[in-house]
Amino acid sequence: MRPKQLLPGLYSVRSKVANVFWIVDGESVTVIDTGFAGSTDAILKAIAASGHRPEDVRSILVTHSHWDHAGSLAALQANTKATTSMHPDDAALVRKGYCARPVVPSPGLLNHVLFPLFIGNAAARRIDPAAVDAEIGDGEELPIAGGIRAIHVPGHCAGHLAFLWNRHEGVLFAADTAANLFGLGFSIAYENLELGRQSLAKISSLTFEMRVSDMEGRFSAGPTRSFAAFGRRRSRWHGTKIVPALGHSLESLRGVVPALDGRWKCSYCGTNRFGDNGRPCQSASSSGSGSWRMGGQS
Repeated sequence: MRPKQLLPGLYSVRSKVANVFWIVDGESVTVIDTGFAGSTDAILKAIAASGHRPEDVRSILVTHSHWDHAGSLAALQANTKATTSMHPDDAALVRKGYCARPVVPSPGLLNHVLFPLFIGNAAARRIDPAAVDAEIGDGEELPIAGGIRAIHVPGHCAGHLAFLWNRHEGVLFAADTAANLFGLGFSIAYENLELGRQSLAKISSLTFEMRVSDMEGRFSAGPTRSFAAFGRRRSRWHGTKIVPALGHSLESLRGVVPALDGRWKCSYCGTNRFGDNGRPCQSASSSGSGSWRMGGQS
């Protein structure tokens, strides 16, 4: 698979639904995340297509330990002379071949649908054990690729880091700090949702011109304002809310996604009865004022 050039000096290649990024600075290459297990050949071929050899890879930065980010770390290390850096909380897992702690679905119907498909029993997953040469923390400035700042953004994962590249007026590698499937939203799963909210607020305070995110190769220009707006919205979030227009989806999902059964309450009447077109209830359908909430939360 050929690499995609996002900016001068910045490339990406797909690893299933995830992305691997690399920055070229002269003859030195810095890789950010390593994708799923089995991606090493595709990564090295893509780097070669961008004009560089495996021995040019000097640094590997890992945003967090999950299997779609650190899955090929050990194999990529074996094929390059790169040193690896990541947060100590997740480095402890990777060194032992573990890649995740227990997580739960984040707010939103779509996340509850995607969770069993993409996440499942995360804590049971394994990767090949890999060395971590440098443990980095919040605010550390890394003297590579023209300058990269590490930002600790726990929530999705205790050791999750985002990386802010100093060039091009600031490029943020957000990884799973937030999802970008249909606009900015919560990541599919979190170890700690409250910490995740705080991390979104932290990211919202940064100034950067471009953001690259993990799934589906999303690349956005001028995202500082959108991140800030998203952070403000989510800081006021109280429980999961699905607007009535999406209510019809629940009927078809009952019994297919067990986590949904019995957990959704109508904000209008407090029951889980379905009305016309799957709206919360007949009264809510008539008035247009009802919505679905998880666990009856307001």
